[in-house]
Amino acid sequence: MHVCVVRVLLEIPSSHSQRNKRHVMRKLMDRLHARFSLSMAELGELDTWGRSSLGLATVGTSMAQVHSRAEKALHFIEESHLAQIVERKMETLSFNEDFFGAPLGGGPLTVARMDRSLAEREGMGSWEKRYMPTKATTKTLSAEDARARARQMRRRRDWEK
Repeated sequence: MHVCVVRVLLEIPSSHSQRNKRHVMRKLMDRLHARFSLSMAELGELDTWGRSSLGLATVGTSMAQVHSRAEKALHFIEESHLAQIVERKMETLSFNEDFFGAPLGGGPLTVARMDRSLAEREGMGSWEKRYMPTKATTKTLSAEDARARARQMRRRRDWEK
């Protein structure tokens, strides 16, 4: 797994107010997300009208793929004429199976049974007792009883009990 992270310092010449800057940044971020499926956030320069710092991240299976996607996104920002790139920093990180432990699909996930859930700690009983219905407690309702129960659930005061 490879991750490419880019930090871009943008200058927005058409911005004369904070509202105008937010409009331009939202428009740029929406277009980038729609075209390249990037994760992004506005990182800094939040109080200045004409500048903004944007962080972009992309994940892929090869280093060339994520680097190419990031370069295309930067080229798209330049060609959009919404903002000018003043400075950019790019870093590509690689993670292998040693970082995550065993590869995916290595077998069933085992959970130690001595660990209790929060509900069990609060005295609500084990999961099996709460969610596994027994034959003695299972009751079939007639159509009229089901409708009556549904009408009762529509009343807001019944929900608050």
